[in-house]
Amino acid sequence: MNLQPYQQRVVEEKAELDKKLSRLEAFMNSISFIEIDAQDAHLLREQWRCMTDYSNCLSLRIERFSQEIVK
Repeated sequence: MNLQPYQQRVVEEKAELDKKLSRLEAFMNSISFIEIDAQDAHLLREQWRCMTDYSNCLSLRIERFSQEIVK
């Protein structure tokens, strides 16, 4: 797919976000996560939720890029 520069930036942004999300998920599945303060754990879960929503939104935008090319 031949992307416009702004579209390529969205693809790169999603890739970077997904790496961070993966690292956060790994931490949340570790023993260290169990040992942190309850409020911090709550905030990290909320951060995970927001990051997941953001990643999903970027995915939808990227899907639309391919639809624009077909038109």
